[in-house]
Amino acid sequence: MISMVRNMCTVHVHYTPDHLGSVWAGNRSKNSFEKHGWNVKLVEGHTPSTVEFNHMLLPEGRTQFIINNNPERILVKLSILSNHLRFWEMVSKGTGPMIYAEHETICVEDKFDLPEFEDVLALHIDNKNNQYQSMHVNLNEDYFHYYLKEGIHDLPPDYPYEYTYPTKYEGAKIMVGASCYALTPQGATKLLTEVEEHGAEQGDMLINTKAVNIKYKTPALVSMFHPISQSYPINKKVTWDDE
Repeated sequence: MISMVRNMCTVHVHYTPDHLGSVWAGNRSKNSFEKHGWNVKLVEGHTPSTVEFNHMLLPEGRTQFIINNNPERILVKLSILSNHLRFWEMVSKGTGPMIYAEHETICVEDKFDLPEFEDVLALHIDNKNNQYQSMHVNLNEDYFHYYLKEGIHDLPPDYPYEYTYPTKYEGAKIMVGASCYALTPQGATKLLTEVEEHGAEQGDMLINTKAVNIKYKTPALVSMFHPISQSYPINKKVTWDDE
């Protein structure tokens, strides 16, 4: 029964419905997963004009920092956070793991049965095109392979990405963004409990090793394509067959 549930795992690709580049990218991502045999659902993400956020925020966390220092960005951040919260709530009520994916993900591996894992399985952590490599530190393409080894493993003790804000999570290991990860019902329940008891935090910050167990898979399931931050075919006729 467990293997059957894992075999039925669905990838939930999130996109922004009022942004042409995101609509195009979301369908491109969906097609890439389907071509590799995955079950896929295209999900309309929350937007600054539609988001309704009723959770307390984690005091002194990353999201609170953004409110204090870049208030013009807060509705965008809350929209993305709401997408993760909605996904966690759905997974917590299910019987097996599901995969969260954002519109910039491009599947590069045929479907496989998810392995046994406790809470969270990071599926794009070693991708050399990951935004964190260009935004946060100067890395060469072999950087992650210094810390990570092929297969499915726990994050190593010397893994460099940590939660740095002065909260209960300070010093915890975090994923390299949260664009593609698998989540179990148990892991989802843990994350929702953290939100209920301590306050909501940016998705890739709350998914940390003081809140949940994080394993990673390498090579990555996806490569990354950034239609919003980089160029995208805004004037191109939208076709869902683009590679």
